[in-house]
Amino acid sequence: MKKGVLDNPRVIARLDPSGMLGAIDRSPELLLNPLSMENRQRITIDREIEQIVFGGVGGSAIAADVIIDWLIERLKIPAVVVRDARLPRFVNKTTLVVALSYSGETTETLSLYKAATSRGCLAFAISTGGRLIDLCRRYERPFLTIRPSVSPRSALYQMVSACSIVLKEAGLTGRLLPAVGEAAKEVSVLRRLYTSTNDSSGNKAKQFAYSLKDNLPVVYALQRMGCVARRFKNQLNENSKVPSKFDLLPESGHNEIEAWHEANNLTPVLIRDSGESAFESKIMDGFRSTIKKATKTEALDVRIRSKSRLGGLLCPIFFLDYVSIYLAFLRGVDPTPTALIKEFRKSIT
Repeated sequence: MKKGVLDNPRVIARLDPSGMLGAIDRSPELLLNPLSMENRQRITIDREIEQIVFGGVGGSAIAADVIIDWLIERLKIPAVVVRDARLPRFVNKTTLVVALSYSGETTETLSLYKAATSRGCLAFAISTGGRLIDLCRRYERPFLTIRPSVSPRSALYQMVSACSIVLKEAGLTGRLLPAVGEAAKEVSVLRRLYTSTNDSSGNKAKQFAYSLKDNLPVVYALQRMGCVARRFKNQLNENSKVPSKFDLLPESGHNEIEAWHEANNLTPVLIRDSGESAFESKIMDGFRSTIKKATKTEALDVRIRSKSRLGGLLCPIFFLDYVSIYLAFLRGVDPTPTALIKEFRKSIT
């Protein structure tokens, strides 16, 4: 492959003054950071927990998606993510509510946290600080602070680790923290393959970005890989500054696939799971072949092998984080600023 923008350190430095690429490079270390922190606060359990609610929006909420997709077959109680300012009616004193806000200033999450305390829930917060931590101190509720990063989305790995600590302290499932350490090792191995110093000829993340340069990506995954699809869609929006969407299979094969009759300038991206059953592989392959027949468009597969369930989620996320940054560079944009998000947040504060 001919060398270009992605192999030019000067161009990358000019397009990335805030160091978003460096933040992605540090993901394995960020995943381990909360495990070594001394500011952990124990959750005093004085009742049986019957459900878990993670509350948050944007980059902070993705961590909860990862946790649920990781532990869906291990947790013995329901766990949901609420991306709203209001709590569902079922939330009560037997609910563990974990409020996630990188800045601690997210309007929706602050409202949700206040509602949780007023209902007498077991409330916990994860943040870098801000009003959310102030509320925790006022209500004498436990919290965990993470270290500031370039942006909320680059703090995903810390948030995942911090959520694991909360569930461990609550006694809801075992062996979480060793699994986080194992996943960090797997992600670290991949860094050598995808970092910017590895040029395009041998860098699959850069090659993948080139494949998306001229079309809008539409991302699909099995439900248990949904966090990967959502994260990539969000990273394409925030880092690459391109519209994108995601959906889940097999559901999309019963509705959305029909829209591909008229699809132009779109590229389907399929998030694959190395643990797919024969039937699941048939679903993914059938979806791919049906789209190809209708549009002559070849779907792009994302296949990142892993030894662990958490690694099976974080490794493709890590790969696609790089892809979104490289696509930003190919488009000549700085991946860090999010002016429209700030404008929207200001309008609802």
